Amino acid sequence: MRAIVMTEQGAAPALTELPTPHPGPGGVLVRVQASTVNGFDISVAAGHVAGMMEHRYPVVLGKDFAGTVAAIGDGVTRFTAGERVFGVVTKPFVGDGCFGEYVTVSDQIGIAALPDGIDIATARPGTETEFVRGLGATDVVDYTGDLPAQVRALGPDGVDAVLHLAGDGATLASLLSEKGRLASPLGFGAEQHPAATFVLAQPTTDTLDRLAADVAAGRITVPVARTYTLTEVPAAFDHFANGTLGKIAITVA
Repeated sequence: MRAIVMTEQGAAPALTELPTPHPGPGGVLVRVQASTVNGFDISVAAGHVAGMMEHRYPVVLGKDFAGTVAAIGDGVTRFTAGERVFGVVTKPFVGDGCFGEYVTVSDQIGIAALPDGIDIATARPGTETEFVRGLGATDVVDYTGDLPAQVRALGPDGVDAVLHLAGDGATLASLLSEKGRLASPLGFGAEQHPAATFVLAQPTTDTLDRLAADVAAGRITVPVARTYTLTEVPAAFDHFANGTLGKIAITVA
């Protein structure tokens, strides 16, 4: 199969031919049709995860996947060949990613059925202000300016909730009201501020099923800034690193 691979620590990711994996007991082999670029992929490629997680070379990059079940291992009853699925690679080591034509995952976590009618891309972002207003924002401030002053002008007593997706967590926490709370997927938690909670994603079956149902019902849209092919993953990494309003999608099949 074709895959985007790091052959050793420090090596640049490159398109390589590898043997197609086989699902072991309790495993599912997925024929990948699409993926996305995440910060984790950039960190692995840059060597920031070395020493934190085991690396099994050659390392295939990629965390998110959507595709069809190609084969199942012994004991798997939740899925059948040909079924459309999506999910997240959740193995305790780095190596079996989904920037390739096939990926194997456990049938117990990180995989769920993909409802009919769902494409990989559901929306495309416009300008920055239009984008955040489209997500439901009433007021928009300029993060390149004096952020605290702009927020205080809108809410002199502070804001009740902050979702920390970028920027300095301490600065954002300082803008909370007396009973305000901050949620952060970026590692900013109670150790840094008593009103902060570090949020860690757990792709359980129930969570993935709920997210898929919300997308199918139109309650969630997935903004896609640009789509790259598998051979263009290095360029997609550069795009992600320079900032993007929406997801960076990777088409495999």
